[in-house]
Amino acid sequence: MKKRVAHLITALDIGGTEQMLLNIVPRLNEHGLENHVICMKGRGVIGRELTEKGVVVHYLDFNHPWDILKSARRFLVKMKTFEPEVLVTYLVHADFFGRIFGSIMLGIKGVVYRRGPYLKWEFLSHFDRWTQKKVARHLVVSNWLKRELEKNGFEKRKIQILPNSVEIAAFEDLPVETRNKY
Repeated sequence: MKKRVAHLITALDIGGTEQMLLNIVPRLNEHGLENHVICMKGRGVIGRELTEKGVVVHYLDFNHPWDILKSARRFLVKMKTFEPEVLVTYLVHADFFGRIFGSIMLGIKGVVYRRGPYLKWEFLSHFDRWTQKKVARHLVVSNWLKRELEKNGFEKRKIQILPNSVEIAAFEDLPVETRNKY
């Protein structure tokens, strides 16, 4: 049986995190994982592209704060139906939504993929520290971010560096002199 992974993201409009998800998740499916993407709000071009690449995408339609109960119910139903072993969250809203409804209510071990610290927003950093016990692994993109989390009391054993990657094939058609600049 394939290992099931749910990826929870705030939105699927064009952005760096969204593009990274589009580059990685279809490949994970090719390597024996079953991945579903759950988008909190909107439909977005990246959502359509994920679907075209064979990735199952679910939408929670969380477009207004009053939608939280309906969106949480949709999320819980999708998670109980899919039964993932791992919940990977991307961006601040999905991180917290996933910790509350995925980790606390369903008992799923969460993985937080961090592109930047919440430490500069004091109210978020309190919630982040309060809920970090529900996180199985903090995936960070740099040594600097790993050190920042460690300085702020995050468990060292839970922090793992997973650098962003670049698709080399995308640069093959560039003239040699342009490629050498990078």
